[in-house]
Amino acid sequence: VVNRDLLYTALKISKNNPKAAGLRLCDIKTFREKVRGLELIKTNSTGRGIPQGTSISALLSNIYMLDFDKKIKDIVKSISGEYYRYCDDMLFIIDSDKTSELMSLVTQSISELKIEINDKKTEIRTFHTYRGVQKCDKPLQYLGFIYDGERKLIRSAALARFSGRMKAGVRLAKKTHQKANLIEEKDGVT
Repeated sequence: VVNRDLLYTALKISKNNPKAAGLRLCDIKTFREKVRGLELIKTNSTGRGIPQGTSISALLSNIYMLDFDKKIKDIVKSISGEYYRYCDDMLFIIDSDKTSELMSLVTQSISELKIEINDKKTEIRTFHTYRGVQKCDKPLQYLGFIYDGERKLIRSAALARFSGRMKAGVRLAKKTHQKANLIEEKDGVT
């Protein structure tokens, strides 16, 4: 773990506008001198958790949760339901009369892995059909999408994030194109 504020201070990056530093915070030499050299990297001493945001996080969570996934998927299938998980986001689609029983089983199975379910993030949605149209008590949010029983929508936060990435990609493509044109002009290529 590296404390973001200490890192920004060491690298002289504005805390108010860190994106101005660019996509890469520092080169390898600066990393060795300032990040590692100033001992900004702290080891996780709790013995729990995986690094969030790294490319290996999803793989590690899948390996750790493999037996849990198989057990829960079998249980959910036995009650004619569906189970989906992406890292720490789980979705169960079951008949509402099975909710309490399944929550108990999931909580027990999770505790056997020495991890916990965040009750504040646990949400239950009830879907029903009214005059041939599926409705729900409150829209379901999962992995950046919203489902209200009729429509599948992209969450506004996810849309804003993707829009920002797209704009950055377009800016980079324009700069690359302009640079290529300048080189061609310099070399006399028309």
